[in-house]
Amino acid sequence: VRMSPRVVRVACRLLYAGLAKWLPETGSPGGRWACALRRGLVRGYVDSVAPDANIERGATIQGRHVSIGRRSGVGLRARISTSCRIGNHVMMGPEVMIYSLNHRFRDPDILMMDQGDAADRPVVIEDNVWIGARAILLPGVRIGSGSVVGAGAVVSRDVPAGVIVAGNPAKVVGDRVRRSDRQDPGAGATIEGNR
Repeated sequence: VRMSPRVVRVACRLLYAGLAKWLPETGSPGGRWACALRRGLVRGYVDSVAPDANIERGATIQGRHVSIGRRSGVGLRARISTSCRIGNHVMMGPEVMIYSLNHRFRDPDILMMDQGDAADRPVVIEDNVWIGARAILLPGVRIGSGSVVGAGAVVSRDVPAGVIVAGNPAKVVGDRVRRSDRQDPGAGATIEGNR
């Protein structure tokens, strides 16, 4: 019996949400097997998942238009809604939330719950990024390659490559550029250096 691609996607999503999502963490006994099962099931209903990606226990991956690159991880109890592209070598802490949809709320004469959703705005996380625990990435943001998003940061704007952001709203608090790579001694100075 050959199943349609839609039936396969639905079956993979149900098996993931009902079983695989709750299996042991990767570092626990049986965790490697559990991670492989999670990865395989998620691969069945999203755009792509690299063969060495790590999807941790409790992660919620709702959207179909999700891709997860080589050696990248989705953290414990993380949530990815709708559209997100995660590059290669991305580290993600626990309980990170990634949203690509928002509610409409502009018309004060209509109840917000009756205004529907705004257009989907995918989140893009480039290569070699570290996203700290409980960070929130809002619709349409791009996290530049080599950047660090501090724990608890709320990212509402694009993050340039090679910087460290923290806070709510997230702001640049430092950079990761080697001092020998700077042409100007003041280039890339951290906030602490500008006091």
